Amino acid sequence: MIARQDKINYRRNMEIALITSLTIVILFVLFYPGIKLSDDKVLYYGEPFITLIDIPTSEQKPSATAPPKPIIPIQFIEVDDDELLPDILIEDTSLDLPVGEKTDPSLNFDPSGAILSNSLPFKPREVYLYVPELDGCDGEIKLSLRIGKDGEVKEHKIIRNSIDSDECEKRIIESMYKWRYMPIIIEGDRFEFWTEKTITL
Repeated sequence: MIARQDKINYRRNMEIALITSLTIVILFVLFYPGIKLSDDKVLYYGEPFITLIDIPTSEQKPSATAPPKPIIPIQFIEVDDDELLPDILIEDTSLDLPVGEKTDPSLNFDPSGAILSNSLPFKPREVYLYVPELDGCDGEIKLSLRIGKDGEVKEHKIIRNSIDSDECEKRIIESMYKWRYMPIIIEGDRFEFWTEKTITL
């Protein structure tokens, strides 16, 4: 019953709306008979004006000399932590002493068989030597180092030390054991030796 009544009301409302719309259109035409719904005026656009300029061809003469290369600046990258190289193996391109040096009385050996630094006829060659940058540390340290047959530092002795910081001394000693020297070969045999090194901060 309710659905039927809704249909009747919907139909009645549609008829009322249609009659009202038609009435409004008729009244609008009666009161405004001469109104134009569109503008018949045609817009005029001027033609574009284009000017062509003839540019003469230029001749490029080759340069007698090539231009210099730009200077590329070298950039240094600051490293926060001290970088120490890993353990490396020294090849057999070592320094050979002449035959007969082994029995030369000028060569002195310690009880372990290492050649003393004051008896070497040359300065041992350093393969890798790194000293960390230590801020706020002043002084000088002189070390005596025992270098093994493989070129690595095996032992150290402090001869003189004026560094005012134990921490700085510790870091220098730690980096020192990463140093590498070229081994000494005498008549085909490798020998340990002592050498001295002074570090000034």
